Amino acid sequence: MAIKIYHNPRCSKSRKALEVLDESVHDIEVINYLQEGVSDDVLRMGLEQLGFEKFIRTGEDAYKAHVKGQELNETQLMKVLKNHPILMQRPLLVKEDGTCMLGRDVTEVEELVKK
Repeated sequence: MAIKIYHNPRCSKSRKALEVLDESVHDIEVINYLQEGVSDDVLRMGLEQLGFEKFIRTGEDAYKAHVKGQELNETQLMKVLKNHPILMQRPLLVKEDGTCMLGRDVTEVEELVKK
């Protein structure tokens, strides 16, 4: 199984998810999304599969400045996410079949790698 993890090394939940993957998965691509960015395709998948409420970090200053109280269409929201990747919930795990999940719950990450 190949998995991409959109990782923030400063986040304890992201580090823990990466530890679980390192122990069980041989084909891992680690993407430090705050430095490398995120493709439109991945952002779109995250929004579609997880939904706005799970995928967007609403406690960030960038959310309050660029999203809160505004009616953004998909193109506008994607632009905000590209410019402020901190708004993306982490860690995002993307399997080779294109399905994605959040790796915030270690139990769910462990279940993923057992499949």
